[in-house]
Amino acid sequence: MRRVKVAITAILFCINITNVSARMPAKAKETLRGLPGVAVVIEPLHPTTERDGLKQSQLLMGVERQLKDAGIRVLTQEEWKATPGAPYLYVNVAALKKSYGLYAYAIEVCLNQVVTLVRDQHVQEFAETWETREVGTVGKAQLATVRKSVAAHVAVFIRDYYAVNPHPSGKERHKGNV
Repeated sequence: MRRVKVAITAILFCINITNVSARMPAKAKETLRGLPGVAVVIEPLHPTTERDGLKQSQLLMGVERQLKDAGIRVLTQEEWKATPGAPYLYVNVAALKKSYGLYAYAIEVCLNQVVTLVRDQHVQEFAETWETREVGTVGKAQLATVRKSVAAHVAVFIRDYYAVNPHPSGKERHKGNV
């Protein structure tokens, strides 16, 4: 039995098992229409995750670079506060290291912004209006490759953003590296 567990663990170290959730409804793209840009918020990572090679600072720089390269404005804190709806792209990578060395992870990339209730226009709250998610496992040695998965989700955001907003240069310039 121990040999079977060791063999399965060895196989899982070599592959990345991923389950990507269903995409948002088409009308979720409409919530991106007219956004002049977004702030970027990266949820802090567990210290063990950072020690093993996946860094919050790298995720932040990568996501911001990817958005800028695509022509989407990354808002400063002051710009964000002054932008109607205060939109921000939220990235959360929750990674749990198991005793046998594998990481189970969940990626969430979503656009949050202030919305107003139709039934009571005085009620305004932040809400997630666009999102994409993924869960999977990866070996400790491949943990840094989770950045590529984050980049793929950001690329979906960029695609959906330009599906409802004109591209500033009139041409496609989507880069996928985080």
